Amino acid sequence: MSKKVPRVIKKSVDGSKSKDLDILLEEYMSKLEQKVVSQTQQLKTITDNAASCLFMLDMNGLPTFMNPAAEQATGYSLEEIKDKVLHTVIHHKHPDGLPYHIKVCPITNALKARKQVKDQEEMFVRKDNSFFPISFSIAPLTEDGKPHGAVLEFQDITKRKELERQKDDFIGMASHELKTPVTSMKTYTQVLRKKFEKQGDVLAAESMAKIDVQINKLTSLIADLLDVTRTQTGNLHLHQESFDVDTLVEEVVESMQLTTHKHTITIKGKRGMHMTADRDRTSQVLINYLSNAIKYSPQSSKIFVHVTGDDNEVIVGVQDFGIGIPPDKKDQVFERFMRVSGPSMETFSGLGLGLYISAHIITRQNGRVWVESKENKGSTFYFSLPCTAKISG
Repeated sequence: MSKKVPRVIKKSVDGSKSKDLDILLEEYMSKLEQKVVSQTQQLKTITDNAASCLFMLDMNGLPTFMNPAAEQATGYSLEEIKDKVLHTVIHHKHPDGLPYHIKVCPITNALKARKQVKDQEEMFVRKDNSFFPISFSIAPLTEDGKPHGAVLEFQDITKRKELERQKDDFIGMASHELKTPVTSMKTYTQVLRKKFEKQGDVLAAESMAKIDVQINKLTSLIADLLDVTRTQTGNLHLHQESFDVDTLVEEVVESMQLTTHKHTITIKGKRGMHMTADRDRTSQVLINYLSNAIKYSPQSSKIFVHVTGDDNEVIVGVQDFGIGIPPDKKDQVFERFMRVSGPSMETFSGLGLGLYISAHIITRQNGRVWVESKENKGSTFYFSLPCTAKISG
C-alpha cells in the first residue's frame, strides 16, 4: 500500500527558492522509494527462506501469492493455480478418493467468517496426487479496515505423524493385551458377587459391585484407546443403517440418566426425524457428550439435549451449566488428550479422548462438530449429520 506524500506549497516568487523546494521534494521521494524497495526486499527474503509454507488468498479463495516452500510442498507454481480456488487444487478429496466438500472445509469457512484459526490438522494433495498431513493456521488480511483475503500458513507434519503412528501402535498393542485379563476379572467378579448374594454376605456382595464398577471404567478406557488407534490407522469401521433419531436419543438419555442421581437430563426440540448413518457410533458420540456434561457440571442439576434439523440434516446439542471452557481452549477441545481444568485448576478424570473420537466419527460421515461455551456458565456441544450420511475416509 503506497504512502501519501506531503503536499509542498510554493509560497515564494523567488525562482531559486522554488527550485530548492523541488530538489527537497525529489530527495524525499527518492528516499521514500528506497525505503519501500528495501522493505519489499526484506519481506521477500523472509518469505523465500521461511520453513513454513505460505499462501495469500483473496476473499474467493484464489491464491495471490505462494512462497517457495509452498511450491515445493505442493508441486505447483502460482502461475498454475492463480485462477483456481485453492480448495479445489490441494484440498478437494480424502485419501480414499471421496470428495472433500468445500462447505465443510475449515480453511474456506475461516476465510468466509474472517476469523483466525490456529494449529489445525488436515490432509493436502500434491500435484502428483499423493497426500501429506499438514498443520495449518489462517488469519484474515485487512486494508483500510476492510477484509480482502487471508494468509494461510502450513507445515508438512509427515515425520511427526510417523512418530505418532508408532506411539499409537504401542497403545493399540497394550490395550489389546489388557482387554483379555480385564474381561476375565469382570467375569470372576460377577460370579463372586452372585455367590456372596446367595450366602447372604451383603458386605462382600457390595464390595464386588464396587469392583465391578471400576472394572467397567477400565473397560471404557481401554475401548477409547483402541478406538483412537483405529482412527489413526483408518480401521474404525462405520456401517450405515436407517433409524429413528427420537428412539436413539431416548435410549441414550435413559441409560445415561441411570449413571447420575444429581442431574436431570431433558430432551428438547424437534421430533419424528429419521436418518441413515452408523447408529451405534452416533450413540457413542451422544454418550460421550452426556458423560462430559455430567462430569463438568458438578454444581448443576440440569442437562438439556436439543434436537433440531430439517430435510437435509439433523443437529443434536448437549447443554450443561458447568465450568465452561476458556476462550483460548475452545479450538482445542476436540484434540487428543485434551482436558479442561475447573475453577480451582483441578483436572477432571479421564484420558481426554472422548471428544476426539466423537469428532472423527462425525466428520467421517461428512458431519460437523462444534461447541459454544462461556467460562463458569456452561457449554453446549453440537454435532450435525446429513439425513443420509455418506461415510468417507
